Amino acid sequence: MNEMLKKLSEASGWVIPEERFDEIAALYKGTADDTRAVREFDVTGVVPARVFKAE
Repeated sequence: MNEMLKKLSEASGWVIPEERFDEIAALYKGTADDTRAVREFDVTGVVPARVFKAE
């Protein structure tokens, strides 16, 4: 996880102090685990629950 954060920070030009990597990685891992099912769900063929029409 730290390697991925280091690559992201380098690509984005961010300066992340070394001591913050573990803290940020822990937050990201929790978020990634919580949203994994949603991100893996294929919604490309799903019909929207509501359809709005412009008048």
